Amino acid sequence: MADIDSKFLQGNDRLQQLGHFFVYSIENIIKYKKQMPSLPDNDFYRMKNGRDIFNLSLITDKILEYKYKTVFRRFVPKKPMYISHGIALLFDDKGLIPHLTAQDFKNKSPLKIIPTLPSHPSDLIDKLFINPVNFIVNTRSINDEMKYMLLTYGLRNLGAHDLEKHDVFVSKYDNIIKWLLFSIFSAIKAL
Repeated sequence: MADIDSKFLQGNDRLQQLGHFFVYSIENIIKYKKQMPSLPDNDFYRMKNGRDIFNLSLITDKILEYKYKTVFRRFVPKKPMYISHGIALLFDDKGLIPHLTAQDFKNKSPLKIIPTLPSHPSDLIDKLFINPVNFIVNTRSINDEMKYMLLTYGLRNLGAHDLEKHDVFVSKYDNIIKWLLFSIFSAIKAL
């Protein structure tokens, strides 16, 4: 918890607004869970939960962007930085994948994931956590930290581009929130 406070919530002025957004998001989730311990399965809650999931995914995205933007710019001076770039640089920084080169950034994503991550959230969760598939990222098998980040990657992009209402946002809400928090803490630890 000291890392969260010193590196993110109070110790870094440039991340202060994001820290406030994190606290706001967590407070809303806690308040919501106290009011609704068991979630009704309807379109409102699917959309509301989807927004919570997107917010937490976005927090990880912005922490990674803050941490790795300078490194990314050395590889690619003019392209926009996506969450896949931040995750790839985090994995590289931790030695979880082979060292990245400028060539890896010529594609939209430097993450080479085999097999391809499912785009539907229930399939993504199933393949990462329920009935795990042996995913390979840039020639390396994934560990738990990588699973959380890959989930964040899939849900961040989904939340930004897919306004569908997904049942898994109600049925697996607590687990998804927990897994996304693991991603946030992993990103904070890298600061």
